Amino acid sequence: MGLLYHGKLKRFINQQYTSDFLKNITLCTTLKQKEGTLMLYDENLLAKCWGEQLCSLRREIGMNQKELANKVGISERWLYMLEKGLASGKLYTYECLIKELGEDFADVRSRVMKDVRLREEDNKK
Repeated sequence: MGLLYHGKLKRFINQQYTSDFLKNITLCTTLKQKEGTLMLYDENLLAKCWGEQLCSLRREIGMNQKELANKVGISERWLYMLEKGLASGKLYTYECLIKELGEDFADVRSRVMKDVRLREEDNKK
C-alpha cells in the first residue's frame, strides 16, 4: 500500500483535482469508503486495471507505444511497464496519457474504478 497525503485528503475524497495535486498523488493513494473508514485500494489491482485501459485505448486508435511515450515525454519502457501493470505512476502521468489518447480522464478513471470494484468482489467469492 502507499502513503496517504493527509493535508490533501479532503480534496482528494471530494474529487476536486488540480494539476499540482494530481502530480503528487500516486495510484496507491486512491481511496475507497468502507464502513465509515477510508481504506486504500490494492495498488497492484489498480495498476493492472489502469494498464489494461491504457493499452486498449492506445490500440483502438492505432498508436504504438513509442509514439505515445514520445508525445507524453516518458520512456517507452515506462509506458510498457504501466500498460502491463508492473508499475504504478502518478495520476498526472495517467491524465497526460489519457488526454493524448483523446479520452476524458474522469470517464476513464470511472471505468477503471468500476473494474477494480468488480474484481475485488470476484476475489471475495
